[in-house]
Amino acid sequence: MKLAFPGRRSLVGLFSFVGLGALLVACTVDAKKLEDSIRTEMKSKGVEMKSISCPTGQKSFGTNKFDCTGETNDGEKVVFNANTQGGGAVAWELKGKIIPGTELEDMIKEKADHPIKVKCRMKVMIFNEGDVFFCDETVEGKKFALQVKAKNDSGLFEWKAATNDDGEKMKKADGDDDDDKAKSKDDDDDKKKKKSKDDDDDKKKKKSKDDD
Repeated sequence: MKLAFPGRRSLVGLFSFVGLGALLVACTVDAKKLEDSIRTEMKSKGVEMKSISCPTGQKSFGTNKFDCTGETNDGEKVVFNANTQGGGAVAWELKGKIIPGTELEDMIKEKADHPIKVKCRMKVMIFNEGDVFFCDETVEGKKFALQVKAKNDSGLFEWKAATNDDGEKMKKADGDDDDDKAKSKDDDDDKKKKKSKDDDDDKKKKKSKDDD
C-alpha cells in the first residue's frame, strides 16, 4: 500500500556569516560554522547528528552550489544541498523528508485492514527514494516485521510484510536475536552453576565416605 505524508515540507535553513556589527572579510564559506548551523537545526527537529562534513574553500559570494554530507546517530547517511545567497548568506536544504516514527506508526495503523499494534525501530527517519526502514507489527500476540520503503524524496512510501529468502513472513524483529542470545547465555550459566554444584556435592560425598 502506498501512502504520503501530506503537507510535510523540506527542512531548510539560511545561515549568514555576517555577525551583528561585524565586517565580513572572508571570501569563502566558514565550513565549521555551516556544519554547526545544520547540526543545531537538525537537533531541533529531533535528529541527532553523529557527523557533518561541509567542503572547505567554497566561495561565499555570487552563485555557488555545493553539498554537505552527514550521518545521524542511527546510522543514516544524509545530504544537505547548499548554495550561497549573496551578502555572505548560505541557504541549505536537507535532501529527503524527516518522518517521526510515531507519525509513521499512526498512518500504518490507520490504513491497515486489521487491528494491529505498530512500533517502528527508529524514532526519526529521513525518507529518500529507495530507502528501507523496518517497523514491527503485533497481531494477536504475534510479532512480525514490516518493511517500509520510501518511493520518493517527498514522503511517499509503501509498506509490506518483511519476508525471508523463502518468502515466509519474518516473525523476529531486531533485538529478538539478542534476546535469544541472552537467554542462551543464561541457560549456559545455569548449566555451569548446576554442574559446579553437582561437582561440589560429589566431592563432599566422596570426602564424607573417605572420612567414614
